[in-house]
Amino acid sequence: MVEAVALVTGAGGGLGSAISAALMDLGIAVVGTGRRIEPLQELQTKLAGRGDLAILSQDITAQDAPAQAVDFILSTFGRLDFLINNAGPGYPKTVLETTDEIADVFIDGHLKAPFRFARECYPVMSPGGGIVNITSVAGMRGRVGTGIYSAVKAGQIGLTVQLAAEFAGKQIRCNAVAPGVIATDMSAGRMDNVRFQRLMLETIPSDPPVGRPEDIGAAVGYLCSPGGRFVNGQVIVVDGGWTATHYLNDTALER
Repeated sequence: MVEAVALVTGAGGGLGSAISAALMDLGIAVVGTGRRIEPLQELQTKLAGRGDLAILSQDITAQDAPAQAVDFILSTFGRLDFLINNAGPGYPKTVLETTDEIADVFIDGHLKAPFRFARECYPVMSPGGGIVNITSVAGMRGRVGTGIYSAVKAGQIGLTVQLAAEFAGKQIRCNAVAPGVIATDMSAGRMDNVRFQRLMLETIPSDPPVGRPEDIGAAVGYLCSPGGRFVNGQVIVVDGGWTATHYLNDTALER
């Protein structure tokens, strides 16, 4: 019988994999979901022997996805303690380039799905458990080009504090982790982009100015550990200081 179980959406990606590993290192069994089965199978191979891991291929925006996930978790492990809302589409466009169809994709993936998963998971979650929403620094500061993505990430922060209040009666905490620039497959294509370098990399007071997926895993692990038991309704920012400072590196200053 496992002592704690976490549902991690988008578990096959860079952040999801690191989050799953961090939770398993704490002795928490993980159910990892994702749209494609291949990355989830690769995750199983990568984390083999590290702890208990079960996988479920599903589209988080599907009408029956939350109920399907909860049924799978209960039939596999018999309990649910933590929900990590990590999945969601990337590669945003500017506001003027964002069609209604694109907006719906981002709203459904980043805001509606986490809301629906939280609503479905809460009744079966063990008291003392928690929810962690993986938001973004894009939801905390305006930046040209991030359009609807920034809006829904800000919405996730609002959802976080609302759930912290509404779910308090069962002692279910809700917090968020806001990554900055993290080295994942999703961000790899942007690193050589001059505009991205000037807007982001040159303004991060950290060396190197890029975080690792393990940094996000560690933050989520803390929130799901006994050490995070009194943290509720908060956003932990993991961005090397980008949101907190008005920094320019030497390259920018010498230009």
